[in-house]
Amino acid sequence: AGAAIVAQRFADSCGMGAEGEEVTEEPSDPSSPEEMLQHASQKLRKLCRHLELIGGAYNQMKEQFRPLQEEYRRRLDECRFFEAQCRRLDVHCRLLEERATGTEGGDGAAPLQVLTSCFSVSG
Repeated sequence: AGAAIVAQRFADSCGMGAEGEEVTEEPSDPSSPEEMLQHASQKLRKLCRHLELIGGAYNQMKEQFRPLQEEYRRRLDECRFFEAQCRRLDVHCRLLEERATGTEGGDGAAPLQVLTSCFSVSG
């Protein structure tokens, strides 16, 4: 949305002056050096306004992007935390499964039951 606004403002400013008045193009072949200088000066002011507009839009978009970056970093940290927790739970469940297998003497039902209870307790 911000880029569309900038594009519209840029398009609007191409045909309008700083105060909103319409800027008419000077003849392409100015006859005197003073006219050439005035024409070049007008073009330079117009270019400066465009650059200021673009710079302001960039700064505005940068400020709007900052909270999104911070939220992304927080979510990434949270994801890494949950991945670490998942790995810990996986190791814990495997250890419980090995213990159950060792104490039950190889019965296949006991490890499954321990594994199922491990997941139901944790999540």
